Amino acid sequence: MAINFPEGTLDLPTKILQVKFPSVDDVRHRTTTTSGSYVDTNVKIDITPKSSSSTILLISSCSVHNNAGNSYLYHRWKRTVSGSSATFGPDAAVHGNLWLMMPQVTGIDVVNNTASHEFRLQHKGSPGTNYIGWSSNAPGTFNFNYICALECEG
Repeated sequence: MAINFPEGTLDLPTKILQVKFPSVDDVRHRTTTTSGSYVDTNVKIDITPKSSSSTILLISSCSVHNNAGNSYLYHRWKRTVSGSSATFGPDAAVHGNLWLMMPQVTGIDVVNNTASHEFRLQHKGSPGTNYIGWSSNAPGTFNFNYICALECEG
């Protein structure tokens, strides 16, 4: 059995080696942009793989908004390992002018090492202002930004 994603296929049965959730401080801050180019959000998660042949499955659901009715919000993942960054996964998009929970933004990445990996959500959208996170002041909450990383045996 396999799960087919746009990024690739995850064959099952597979063994989950670890599941990571971020701290509140890694997701609670609102990020805004008016850029038509991708910028980093404050939604991130760190995971140190137990095996270099592992696959990381990222699952998130974020509170998003664009204040222009004729605009889209776009999202993707950025991975940083040992100071080197790369983006991956398909661009996900939702239409603006509504507060929405961005559907599952899923990424699959083969790690090829056991160094610490930071996965950060990026966003763009123009015209208008994009918002990631429901509130500009949400101490002690996840601000409707949810994310987890699963390390799957390779």
